[in-house]
Amino acid sequence: MKFAGISVPGQEVEKSEKLAYIFVMPDVVDENSDVGRMAAYALGNLGNSSETVINSLLALLQDENSDVGRMAAYALGNLGNSSETVINSLLALLQDENSDVRWMAAYALGNLGNSSETVINSLLALLQDENSDVRWMAAYALGKLGKKSNHILPTIIQWIQQHQESEYVGRVIDVLWYLVVGEEN
Repeated sequence: MKFAGISVPGQEVEKSEKLAYIFVMPDVVDENSDVGRMAAYALGNLGNSSETVINSLLALLQDENSDVGRMAAYALGNLGNSSETVINSLLALLQDENSDVRWMAAYALGNLGNSSETVINSLLALLQDENSDVRWMAAYALGKLGKKSNHILPTIIQWIQQHQESEYVGRVIDVLWYLVVGEEN
């Protein structure tokens, strides 16, 4: 089968898989980072979390342009695939030098619903990030995950006790409020 002049293996391939093949081709993405960024965004909104699409997005996470990686993280967060590979890739992005990438990785982790100890501890560490938007998103992600898991609330309380003198403790109290009351203040 050919799509946009490019052969795609297999007879019946969904549009999102065709896009995935096209947009991870080095010649396509390297020429214009806007293509990679928009491809990741499109893939995240098409709703197909096939192995082809996920692998394409994982490859885009590694793009040298941070906007492409940020949009790939967004897409992975929207598609709902919380495999170990996806989670580990997003966890690695929490260490990215670009605050927008860290923000989007936290967003994606909150959406995926994986409340493992590693994810929770990584998001708790972001509550001390130098960027206030990243801290906010980490708190929001913890709040979302806390709605689905009973073990997050005690972990957050313990974090507050250990960081009472921290300038960031107020944001964590906001998370607690969100967990207990169900709305942000």
